[in-house]
Amino acid sequence: MKLTWRSVAATSVVALLFAADGFATWLGVSQSPAAPSGLARYVAASEAEGTVAFVMTVRTPALHALQRTTGQMDFADRSGRALSEATTPQSLPQYTETVVVHGAAYERPGADRADGPHFEGAWSRVAVGIAVPPFAPLAGAVAAAPLAPALQRIGVGTLGRVPVTEYLVASYGVSCPPGAGPATAWHETTWVWVDGQGRIRRWENVAVARFGSSSVGVRATAVVTFGRFGSPVSVAAPGRVLGAAQPAAKPANPYAGCLVTPG
Repeated sequence: MKLTWRSVAATSVVALLFAADGFATWLGVSQSPAAPSGLARYVAASEAEGTVAFVMTVRTPALHALQRTTGQMDFADRSGRALSEATTPQSLPQYTETVVVHGAAYERPGADRADGPHFEGAWSRVAVGIAVPPFAPLAGAVAAAPLAPALQRIGVGTLGRVPVTEYLVASYGVSCPPGAGPATAWHETTWVWVDGQGRIRRWENVAVARFGSSSVGVRATAVVTFGRFGSPVSVAAPGRVLGAAQPAAKPANPYAGCLVTPG
C-alpha cells in the first residue's frame, strides 16, 4: 500500500503533538469530524472540556537526546502556551516558547542562563496548517488506510489514581527506496490511555528508524500526558513580532513512494 498525501493529511491531532509546532496546529485548525469515531472520538471528548494541560517527552537514547515540552491549551478560544527544552551532550540546552492567540501562532528562542531559561526579544510568526510528523504516518494516516485495524483494547489500569483503559492504536512498518523518505525503513507502534469520560490521559509512540544501508535502528519514544481538564488558561499576546503573517503552505509529502504494511 503506497502512502498518499491524503493519508498523511489525515494524521490525528494528537499525533501532531509529535511535531515541533504540533500543539499550535491543533489549536489553529480543527480536524475532528462532526461524528467522530475511534481515536477521533476521544480527541473530541478531550477538547469538549474546553482546556487541558499537557507534558510531552521525546527520548532518543542513541543520541542521548531529550525534548520536554509543557503547556496548556484552550480549545474554545484557540489559545495556548508551551515551553520546550531540548538537550544533548554536544550542546547547551535549547529553549523555545510558543504561544497561540485566537488560532495565530508565534514562537521565540530562550537563552540558557544559570538561573534557568530567559525569553526576550521579538516573536516570529509560525505558519499553522497541516503538520507532518517526523517519523511514520502515525494514528490518523494508518486509520485512513484500508488495512488499518480498529483500536484494540489492551487492558485497564490507573494513571495518577485515575482509572484508564489502554488501547493499541496502530502498529506499522514503513520501507522507502533510497532518497524517497526521511528514513530507509522504520517501525512504529502507538498506544493511547483513555479515562471513564472518554478523555485522553496518555499517548505514547515508539518508532525505530534505519537510515541508508545501516542495520542499526535509532529508537525514539514520545509520551504525552494530559490533565487539569477545565482549568483556566492565561495566554499573553506577544509583543514585537517579526514579519507579516504568511499563509501556511501545503507541505511536501516526505513519504511518497514508501510502502506501508500493518503489524
